[in-house]
Amino acid sequence: MQKVILFTGLMLLSFFSLAKTTEAGVGVSSLGAHIVFTNQMNDQFAIRLQLNGYSGNYEFKENGITYEGDLKLGTVGVTMDWHPWENDFFLTMGAFYNGNQLDAKAKSQNGTLTINGTSYTTDQIGNLESEMKFGDVSPYLGIGFMGPIGRSDFYYGVDLGVLYQGEPDVSLSTSSGSNIAGLSENLAAEQKRVEDELSSFRWYPVLTLSLHYAF
Repeated sequence: MQKVILFTGLMLLSFFSLAKTTEAGVGVSSLGAHIVFTNQMNDQFAIRLQLNGYSGNYEFKENGITYEGDLKLGTVGVTMDWHPWENDFFLTMGAFYNGNQLDAKAKSQNGTLTINGTSYTTDQIGNLESEMKFGDVSPYLGIGFMGPIGRSDFYYGVDLGVLYQGEPDVSLSTSSGSNIAGLSENLAAEQKRVEDELSSFRWYPVLTLSLHYAF
């Protein structure tokens, strides 16, 4: 979180130092709650500073094991919009600092967990915990529409694109039982299997709807 705050502060300082016409907006996104500042450079180009965040419960099942835990989405990015026909339509590209993360614990079946085909009791290994993270920087590519609402100072925004997060970094660990023969090898094999099954998360679809005010 400290990295996100520092990165945001630096981006805001550089962003507003370049501002000619600026719009501030809020909205919703598949990356969470959305705050955006847009610096309109001219009729064709604009720079956007975007902040997104979400935190909530998430449950998923992989290789017969059900996990439940906390999903935390946190991204801060800068994108360049190009309006090739000087109208509402634009193409956009940029990069985000990616703080997306999932921390979860496995739910046992009658006090038993099966890891890589081997059954263990929770008395033996305690909790089976999973953590999924991504690389710090994720490139973004998309299209969208942004334009005034009537003759007011309000603007609408629609953005559809994809964030490339890279292969997820998954870790599996138990809270006890480290001295059990074969457990570390089974954890490593299970971790590799989960990483392979979650590899589709490297491409994260992004849909954003926003409302802006020009000042």
